[in-house]
Amino acid sequence: MVKFSLEGRVLKLNTSADAAAIVAELNAIGNEALDEIVFSGNTFGIEAAKAVADALRAKTRLRVANLGDIFTGRLKDEIPQALDAFVDALVDKAFLNVIDLCDNAFGPVGAAPIRRLFIENTNITTLKLNNNGLGIEGGRLIATSLLDAAKASKSGFLENMQTIIMGRNRLETNAAIHMSQALAILPNLRELRMPQNGIRPEGVAVLVSALGKNCPLLEVLDLQDNTFTTPGSQALAAALKSWPHLHTLNVGDCLLGKVGSKVVIKALTPATIAPKLQVLLLQYNEMNLAGANLVPTLIANHKALKSLTLNGNTFDAEDEVVDKIKGAFRANGHVDALDELEDMEEEDSDAEEEDEMEEDEKEEEKSDEVDALADSLGDAKINVPAGVKFSLEGRVLKLNTAADAASIVADLNAIADQALEEIVFSGNTFGVEAAKVVAAALRSKVSLKIANLSDIFTGRLKDEIPQALDAFVDAFVDKKMLQVIDLCDNAFGPIGAAPIRRLFIENRFITTLKLNNNGLGIEGGRLIATSLMDAAAASDSKVLANMQTIIMGRNRLEAKAAMHMSQALTVLPNLRELRMPQNGIRPEGIAILVAALGKNCPLLEVLDLQDNTFTTPGSAALASALKSWPHLHTLNVGDCLLGKAGSKLVLESLNSASVAPKLHTLSLQYNEMNLSGAQLVPGVIASHKALKSLTLNGNTFDAEDAIVEKIRAAFAANGHANALDELEDMEEEDSEAEEEEDDE
Repeated sequence: MVKFSLEGRVLKLNTSADAAAIVAELNAIGNEALDEIVFSGNTFGIEAAKAVADALRAKTRLRVANLGDIFTGRLKDEIPQALDAFVDALVDKAFLNVIDLCDNAFGPVGAAPIRRLFIENTNITTLKLNNNGLGIEGGRLIATSLLDAAKASKSGFLENMQTIIMGRNRLETNAAIHMSQALAILPNLRELRMPQNGIRPEGVAVLVSALGKNCPLLEVLDLQDNTFTTPGSQALAAALKSWPHLHTLNVGDCLLGKVGSKVVIKALTPATIAPKLQVLLLQYNEMNLAGANLVPTLIANHKALKSLTLNGNTFDAEDEVVDKIKGAFRANGHVDALDELEDMEEEDSDAEEEDEMEEDEKEEEKSDEVDALADSLGDAKINVPAGVKFSLEGRVLKLNTAADAASIVADLNAIADQALEEIVFSGNTFGVEAAKVVAAALRSKVSLKIANLSDIFTGRLKDEIPQALDAFVDAFVDKKMLQVIDLCDNAFGPIGAAPIRRLFIENRFITTLKLNNNGLGIEGGRLIATSLMDAAAASDSKVLANMQTIIMGRNRLEAKAAMHMSQALTVLPNLRELRMPQNGIRPEGIAILVAALGKNCPLLEVLDLQDNTFTTPGSAALASALKSWPHLHTLNVGDCLLGKAGSKLVLESLNSASVAPKLHTLSLQYNEMNLSGAQLVPGVIASHKALKSLTLNGNTFDAEDAIVEKIRAAFAANGHANALDELEDMEEEDSEAEEEEDDE
């Protein structure tokens, strides 16, 4: 069967003429041969979509349709028409199993074409709608579409649907309740992933209860970064007995709380509950020692459990219970199953348990007491210790006016000016007026170190965002203690760069800049790069000596913006970390970027360029630059099409103990590395004793070849027995295909 992929080509297809070559390639594939299409990372206009969709109509055995991230830069009224064209081509496909529409920000308007696809094609087993900006209304439309499709079927159910992925869509409680109704017609659901949706406890409780009642075959449940507290935890605990096939449960960062954590762990402890459990994520849940003490018994009763995350909870990482947990895993043969407990929180003994807070909402007399206390305080400042973190995370507030933000302003004003060190506004949405009053409250906070403004403009108009961002910048420009500015997941595009430029020029104390998933594009990337250079030019030293970390992943920077960023690297002599994954950067851009890093950034510790395109030119540049980074400990060039020759170049460079001697994490997955390249790996391991994590999955050597045992033996000799990833998705080497660099 044939897989047709445009991945990595970063095409902008507006007209049918633009798509002519693709149509020709599709027409050249036998109608019964085409099994999978991957269009992700290219952008389709209406006419181009229609032409390509027409070419797909005759492909009767299409099984997988990956249409993820295919509308970047498209207008709101373009997307439904283009999506409709693709749906026309897919509605009659009897073999269609997987539809992937992730990372298309079509919002509720995209739900109508999807509705028609569900109703007319009930063969689909996997629906991927991650990061689509659906919101409450879009979530409701998807849920009702599933229900309507079931009604239109003979059985009254969608018996084929097995996987639904709907993370990062701001579904909130209302849409979660609608989805719980849809679960009634999904008896064969195996996998549900709905992380980061701002779902509150009441929504979690209804959703999980519906899963327990209707989906007995569930294998994977991921609700990370929603809010459980005790009600959600109790619902989960009750439902767990309904899922004998469950192998992966992710409820990390869900505020289970002390009580909720114990409730869930107790429910999981019997060997008869989720007996196939392999992966359990419970990080950042305020679990205390009483909860942790229950974990060893859970492990003893679940022999298959091989991965447990508990970082960020409130028990002491040095407590003896941690050794008991590790001992329980060791007895089951899973020595490294527990994550690193490197960011544990301190338990606040004075804080009320979150379930008590739920009770406060129900008990009027307690609310009256709280109100009376607030009234008695009036406008008095609260005497708090230095190092205060002020967080709105999980509140999911929509703040339009100054009045909407009044209580937040009051809370900020109650914190001593020299005490506030960190603000976390992520996951709430600020209009211009609300931003202005909150920013005004921040102006006097002279000790502010960390400003997390990620995902604060969801649903905002294009002309609102720069004004709101400007207001926050006004509050930050004079902050001499400010180190970290996080603006990730704000889709402001190039227009957001102007306020950021002013921040750089007027505040050169910033050490960490996070601009992940901002839709910057080439122009936005250029503006950020020139802003860094202009800020350096305005300084006495002519460099930005404080800047240590830049994160700019998933911005479609492409080669041109990468070249601009390479110029900016000349003013960043102390850069320690650069992350620019998933940017559609081609080999010429990679080569220039990496060469500039090697020349200008000798202190580099982390380099992440995953899912860009290297081929031999980029690999050669990386191989040459590696010797310039004696502090490098993490290198991620997975899914970068290094190719056979490129993989060897990089590994040959790393074969010396003097090159990146501190390297402990190396990601080389999906790079078309063949056996010749793999044979160099044991030498790299032998010369890098600190290397404790290596990913090689998805390459083209045989997972059963003797070289794999040699790699594992080399790790075992260094004391890292489980350092190699699972080689479960290895590709076949195409001996007739030309090497990818020849194609360049």
